[in-house]
Amino acid sequence: MLLARTHYRWVRTGRLQKLLKITKSAAGTVLGSNRAADQFGTLFAGAFILLEESMPDEKSVIAIMQDLGLESYVEIMRPKGMQILDLLFQVREVVSTSSGAYKLSVGEMIALIANPQFDGSEGLLGRDDAKRYLRDIGFVVDRGWLYVANQSDWIRETLAGTSFADDHASLLRVVPGAEPGGRRRFAGSRICRTTRIPVKLLDIPDPS
Repeated sequence: MLLARTHYRWVRTGRLQKLLKITKSAAGTVLGSNRAADQFGTLFAGAFILLEESMPDEKSVIAIMQDLGLESYVEIMRPKGMQILDLLFQVREVVSTSSGAYKLSVGEMIALIANPQFDGSEGLLGRDDAKRYLRDIGFVVDRGWLYVANQSDWIRETLAGTSFADDHASLLRVVPGAEPGGRRRFAGSRICRTTRIPVKLLDIPDPS
């Protein structure tokens, strides 16, 4: 009987879709990750269906998630390889070009290359300049894959002093979807073994 009432109250009336939109949006605000927001937003929607009669607003859901310390819990559960990528993607760099200097994060440069719709957008770093800069520091974006150099001075220096400093390559290899990427050419014609990860699985920001 409870299942039947729940099905009617939330599913057949269309309230479930509205609830999922609220909880996923709230989770995205708290976690800053679209993929984690989808997972935890769905879990929270299930909890509200069982415990609440009324539709919550997004502000109250955010407050509940923050009170529960959801962000710290997700950080603990997040694979170390993904934590490494989070750190690297957040680093902001100044890229000098013939048209001036641009300051943006490594993650934004990856998104710029991975999404053709940004090509030629006014006010954005050119894709060729982004490719050059990323190749210099140990990244190549090609055909839906991000190739990360197993040996990179920039990555080593960026991770110095963290718990990931010893061997980033072995930790990246256990990221979901990661696999050996073979040899790729980087700055100064240096050829290096890589680990490659599908771009679609990464949390990268919108450069616009």
